[in-house]
Amino acid sequence: MFRAQRSVLPYLTTANTARDMDQIRIALGEPKISYFGFSYGTYLGAVYSTLFPARTDRVLLDSSVGPRLVWRDQFRGFGPANELRFPDFEKFAAAHHDTYALGATPDAVRATYFRFGGEARRAPARRPDRQQFP
Repeated sequence: MFRAQRSVLPYLTTANTARDMDQIRIALGEPKISYFGFSYGTYLGAVYSTLFPARTDRVLLDSSVGPRLVWRDQFRGFGPANELRFPDFEKFAAAHHDTYALGATPDAVRATYFRFGGEARRAPARRPDRQQFP
């Protein structure tokens, strides 16, 4: 990380981002904001609403994250949660093999998934319009 980036890191907080949002509200001349957030945006919206309750109008938060889990512990839960629900996806994809071509049985869908994952690890897709970093 560049020295300049490290120097601003302590200021890159959700509370400061909410304060930035309030500055945008002021610049727009709006007395209140309405807000739609999902994933991290739910946490940001909740922080904004807590810091500025009188400046908050309608708020919709979809797929909320737990503030005590942001982010490392939340990401740790993805693997077990995905494995728990993956059999449902296998059945769905197998039932729609004509559309998705991932396999005609749940076992075949799982095999295809892991084959794709292995291929991606061996030869990651590259975008020619973007600089690639090692």
